[in-house]
Amino acid sequence: ATYHAGVDENLLRPTGPATDVPVSAAPASPAQENGTAKQDKRHEAERRNKRHRATKDLERQLADIEARWEAAESEVATLQAELADPATYDAPEKLADITSRHDKAKDRATQLMTDYETVQRRIDRAIADL
Repeated sequence: ATYHAGVDENLLRPTGPATDVPVSAAPASPAQENGTAKQDKRHEAERRNKRHRATKDLERQLADIEARWEAAESEVATLQAELADPATYDAPEKLADITSRHDKAKDRATQLMTDYETVQRRIDRAIADL
């Protein structure tokens, strides 16, 4: 800092994080920084691989459940559309069949939703345990 008459020297000193670094803490050489970056990348890759190994079977199971759940929901919607048709009520046997299939499809969709949530919690726990 340059001396200015009547100005407190402490006001002229730079402040902030850059000035808090000790002089002895010289920046790392490019080779050291590159080695650290490589180590960081390797650790990150190992972490991703470990996560994948811990969850891959559960992720497949989750995808299977989700596909079956969507199919069950689609069946429920189709059967609801049939139940909304006034002509369905003209044939009592057809109505009983559609109502039964609708109830089973709703139960299946509900069970698959529960299964999906259970597997998702297992995935979350597996990740948290890493």
